[in-house]
Amino acid sequence: AAVWHINKEDVGIMGFSAGGHLASSVSTHAEYDARPNFSILFYPVISMDEKVSHKGSCVNFLGEARKTNPQLVKEWSNDKAVRRHLTPPAIILLSSDDEVVPPVTNGVAYYSAMRNEGNECTMHIYPTCGHGWGFRDAEHGFPYHEQMLDDLTWWLRSHKSPNENAVRVACIGNSITDGFGIGMAPVNGYPAQLQKKLGNGYEVKNFGVSARTMMNKGDLPYMKELAWKDAQAFNPNIVIIKLGTNDAKTHNWAKGAEEYRQSMQAMIDTLKALPAKPKIYLCSPIPAFKDSWTISDSVIVNGEMPIIQKLAKKNKCGFIDLHTLYNYSDLMQKDGIHPTAKGAGKMAEIIYEVLATPAKTSQSKTAAKRKK
Repeated sequence: AAVWHINKEDVGIMGFSAGGHLASSVSTHAEYDARPNFSILFYPVISMDEKVSHKGSCVNFLGEARKTNPQLVKEWSNDKAVRRHLTPPAIILLSSDDEVVPPVTNGVAYYSAMRNEGNECTMHIYPTCGHGWGFRDAEHGFPYHEQMLDDLTWWLRSHKSPNENAVRVACIGNSITDGFGIGMAPVNGYPAQLQKKLGNGYEVKNFGVSARTMMNKGDLPYMKELAWKDAQAFNPNIVIIKLGTNDAKTHNWAKGAEEYRQSMQAMIDTLKALPAKPKIYLCSPIPAFKDSWTISDSVIVNGEMPIIQKLAKKNKCGFIDLHTLYNYSDLMQKDGIHPTAKGAGKMAEIIYEVLATPAKTSQSKTAAKRKK
């Protein structure tokens, strides 16, 4: 991107048929730095199960191993590899009567996987013309050529190029950050709503993973997730850490407060060592209004919050007391643990006020100097 003088935050990949499998593979399997920002998939091969896909593509990609290794087939059937928040937006274009690459088990399956995860994905299905029409026009056998160009053009125009120099904000957390129970969480979760409040000068990314713990000895440690690896590769300028709700489960807190403290300190140390030297904000968990999944609000208040506050002071991190500031039982889902979309909006509002305060203070000081 630097050599070609293009926005490194706006690099996409396009593939046709078997090339669509390669493009979707890069979108779902590549490391963060090599993962595209969007993908354009024409009648793509998605599944590596030759019973429901294009056999030649399966043979060429997996070879003889496909016959004896079902896990390999599953791994590279890319509808099975879509990750919430982490797989980039896609547009899929295909024909309903494609008999070479069955649409339902390939392109449609990828769309369904993306939609089920709440990731942004658009699909256009044309009535006829089978497979391999590419950029052929009506004169050469594809009567939907102009419509296809319009569909693709409008999709690209609807995705504004990110600000390459934006302040990068990483939201690290569990299901509350992830947006559990919120429809289209990548659009309606608190990180997405925070993005809207902060505007184009910021790039907010959601690295939340449901059910994860801060504790490295918890049942599902966050720091063993791909999202943690991606959050570091993002090289954020600001990090919002909100982990602790699942640590407050009876079987996890039995590991001890010291394990929670050590794990949080390890996360802070790793983030402080990143090239961007990010400003880190530690959040107390929002209240657990019910004891669903044995999550104890008493553990959050008496066990976790003192640790979070001490670590914030020790490491010169910001502290956001969501437990006190988010007192909205009426904006919770039935489980009493997860906020609704409106509740996520309140979380975004609280965090926005904290992030915006330094900027407002700086602007006030600048204005005061000018008056002098």
